[in-house]
Amino acid sequence: MATKFGRYELLERISAGGMAEVFKATIPGAAGVEKVVAIKRILPQFCDDERFVGMFIEEARISANLNHTNIGQVYEFGEIDGRYFLAMEFIPGKDLAALQDHFVQAERVMPLPMALRIVLDICAALHHAHTKADAAGQALRIVHRDVSPPNVIVSFEGAVKLIDFGIAKALARSSKTATGLLKGKYGYLSPEQAEGKEIDHRSDLFSLGTVLHELVTGQRLFVGESDMATLMAVRTEPIPAPSTVNPVLPEGIDHIVLTALDRDRSRRYQRALDFYVALESLVDQARLHFSTVHLGTWMAETFGYGKGPATPTAKPMAGGFQRILSLKPEPALVTGVRPRPEPAPAEARKDPTLDTLRETRDTRPMTPQAIDATGETRITSESAELAAMLAKKSDWSSAASGEGEETAERPHLEETRGRGISPLRDTLETTTQRRPGVERKSLTPTDPREPRKPL
Repeated sequence: MATKFGRYELLERISAGGMAEVFKATIPGAAGVEKVVAIKRILPQFCDDERFVGMFIEEARISANLNHTNIGQVYEFGEIDGRYFLAMEFIPGKDLAALQDHFVQAERVMPLPMALRIVLDICAALHHAHTKADAAGQALRIVHRDVSPPNVIVSFEGAVKLIDFGIAKALARSSKTATGLLKGKYGYLSPEQAEGKEIDHRSDLFSLGTVLHELVTGQRLFVGESDMATLMAVRTEPIPAPSTVNPVLPEGIDHIVLTALDRDRSRRYQRALDFYVALESLVDQARLHFSTVHLGTWMAETFGYGKGPATPTAKPMAGGFQRILSLKPEPALVTGVRPRPEPAPAEARKDPTLDTLRETRDTRPMTPQAIDATGETRITSESAELAAMLAKKSDWSSAASGEGEETAERPHLEETRGRGISPLRDTLETTTQRRPGVERKSLTPTDPREPRKPL
């Protein structure tokens, strides 16, 4: 049963976090039109906690500045009955953690094209957040600080959305950056976060590198028996190259993942854009393209979203996606050099018709020809006459471009021009009349002064 919350109607509780809960809700409109949204409101026990309220207001302030296709949108921030809330975009789909669980249960690793598509979209979202400026043009220097699978939503239409800027920090607006306070999921923290040091946007890139490593290997990267053990793993545990865990991966991905996971942030990717470009180059070179449409169709078919009654024209698409998802990168392409395709055998390329035309072109005179029933080439009298007439026409053109010299044929040309016909047409008419069994009147008037009948 729906519960009223101001002008919103709360339909069901979707999730609850450390300081807030999220509901699926609707905004009733005129003529029964409704808009589905998500309502995130602070939990009752934290309404009087200034620190939690301040974090919630900071999330609203940061989210209001972000407008990107790969970031969950915020529509409204307000207070109802003493409780702050955010009205946000409702995204039908699954979080990335649910996708990981799906492949774990199937005892499979997420296909590389799909993993790269998801991480590329997260890179685009982080690039937007990291480079966002305020109305005065000052960089806000937003750091998400909690890039992890539960905070990435993949919709049933294939859209990848980074959500929950609840602990994000706009460093340009902060008078003091807290140190020694851990925020985020421990297994996805950066080393500087785990050590309680001051952080910047490069911390998000380490967290995204952790996500990518887990997607392409199918295993958790930093996990311990306790929170302290997990933090120690983030700081000191050796990081294996993904290809040592999943041997079918292309060699080129090791460099990308290990660069993002460099514990020295000065040697890490310095911008989300750099991370994006490296991934995009691998996708192009290894031919691992996977579009939003592919991802959305896979999501809908896998989780049964939007299934309706079958229609006579409906065709299953799973087979095509099995082919796309089973694509393996070409090892030779990880060097960045694309080999040329092998030429087809000479026998396969040989075309007898083309060879005949080449021989005819190279060995026989350039005169109109015909081929009789035996396949032998013969020159017809009509064709020879036409060739001679064309040669005369060439001579007339040469005479016209000379110094005014006249030829014997030129008066005949002027006469035929006055009659509205051409030597070529005379020849065609004569040829037509000569064909046996065909009775056709000549189109040429017998008297040049006689008015020409319309054709």
